[in-house]
Amino acid sequence: MGTLTVGVAGSWDLRARQYNIEDGLREDDTNHPDRGAAFFAQQEWKLSTQWQLDGGVRFDATRWFGNFLSPRLALVWQSSPRTVYKLVYGRPFRNPSAFEQFYNDGGLSYAPAPQLHPESANTFEVSMERQLAHAWTLVANTSYYRIDGVIEAVYLADGVQQYRNAGLDRSIGLEFELSGKLWNRLETSASTSFGNAAGGQPLVRLANSPAQISKLRLGAPVGGGGLHERLFLSGALQWISARNSWTGDRLGGALLADFTGTLKLHPRFDLEAGVRNAFDRRYADPIFLSVDRLPGDGRSAFVRLVWRAWE
Repeated sequence: MGTLTVGVAGSWDLRARQYNIEDGLREDDTNHPDRGAAFFAQQEWKLSTQWQLDGGVRFDATRWFGNFLSPRLALVWQSSPRTVYKLVYGRPFRNPSAFEQFYNDGGLSYAPAPQLHPESANTFEVSMERQLAHAWTLVANTSYYRIDGVIEAVYLADGVQQYRNAGLDRSIGLEFELSGKLWNRLETSASTSFGNAAGGQPLVRLANSPAQISKLRLGAPVGGGGLHERLFLSGALQWISARNSWTGDRLGGALLADFTGTLKLHPRFDLEAGVRNAFDRRYADPIFLSVDRLPGDGRSAFVRLVWRAWE
């Protein structure tokens, strides 16, 4: 028998007010604050020297959206001192937002929604973690998600939108990550993921769901003496493949580069400065408003002071 963990959580909305302003007057004024409580427990079972089973369950109760039970199981196989395999099942959920459930503008653009229910998913993951030579680590992961009752804005016969639990989404993915140090100094991590997220009937690729995302990060301390312990420079590259917009247009991929320097001023204070999208690449992100895309952020610089109050 292993460790048993139990807990409780609660949430309260102080206000969830929504209204429209027409000619300076508030109309369709609503306020439906939610409140909820959750109880959860997790137990670990040591089945043998190589096998372990982790089981957990969470029970949520909310004012507007009823109760939901979320189980989770993980089977772990330590096949060797350097290799671990995991099989994980979960059933997460998402409650409707106040906007989805309660917003309407008198039927001009949005009709009042029927009683919505939580979105729920069945998730399956299989992963392998392998410790390689010279402190390198390789992780491979594959996943399959089935999401039922997806909350979507459905167009009615008169052209007005109404939120309903009408969607059904599927997602399958494969990811690899390699991390370690080059020449015992240069911190390195590289990852790539391939995915196919589809929804509707028949299934079509979802908007804003790239088929591939790849990342590379390098970082190392610089200088000598005391400065060697205080200054750290890092750089990152990220590639996002082409994506569809909500209107079906194809938006090109983007290769983005970030650079950051961190100076330790004090055991509790760091000064960070850097550049995001350093090569000022032009790209667009899909959105779902009166326009279906917005330009991505161009080159930007930042300075940040970090205070660690507790460690």
